[in-house]
Amino acid sequence: MKSYYINNQYQSEGVHEVHTADCPFLPGSIDRRYIGAYKNVDMAIHNAQSEYSHVESCAYCCKKDRK
Repeated sequence: MKSYYINNQYQSEGVHEVHTADCPFLPGSIDRRYIGAYKNVDMAIHNAQSEYSHVESCAYCCKKDRK
């Protein structure tokens, strides 16, 4: 299982990105929130959608993890 974080600051078009803990593009500690440890990013996104309406995975760190 991997640890996932969500960017509190939205990106273009109001999208909040989900990142793994080891992502080089992981926002600083003030701009991110831990959302949990999951088997894949789809589970992390599902959890984050309870709080944010537009959630996507980071194209860099979650690309291989998408199911």
